[in-house]
Amino acid sequence: MPDISQVRYYFEHQFLPKLYYDPKIFLPISIKQNPDVINLNWKHILEQAGVEDTYPDGVWTAEMFEITDRFACVRILCPEPEKEPQCKWIFLLFHYSLRKRFYFTVEAGGLFEAGPFLCGWDRSHTHRNYGVCADDKEKALDQAIALYEQMEEDPAEPETVSQ
Repeated sequence: MPDISQVRYYFEHQFLPKLYYDPKIFLPISIKQNPDVINLNWKHILEQAGVEDTYPDGVWTAEMFEITDRFACVRILCPEPEKEPQCKWIFLLFHYSLRKRFYFTVEAGGLFEAGPFLCGWDRSHTHRNYGVCADDKEKALDQAIALYEQMEEDPAEPETVSQ
């Protein structure tokens, strides 16, 4: 049976990216409609794994804000990481046209490098490591935005999502 650390890794690095890139669901809209959707999914994953939740209820929180008039961000604040590579923050960056989106993670470091790592998962679920980043949620987000702005649009993405 997995432990909570393994379930957390699965949740942050596999489940949420797949949910974010699912063409039938647009996670930012789901979060806007129900701010507790991240916690509900967390509880469901724990139940499926048969693992007791040791985190306080409602520990996963989401903040939504516009970056420019063309793209926005959902910042997910994770429980305090206990070890590498648990996430401190997750940034869901997306163009309003949905022709471009990316799932960034700020993962706890410590084993090989001091400071957290800015990483991410693309639409094909390939892990990307951008190296050590700022240990500040605003500065780390600025670093993610700079990378995001250099990315090309994805022609495989849908043009619009129903709200």
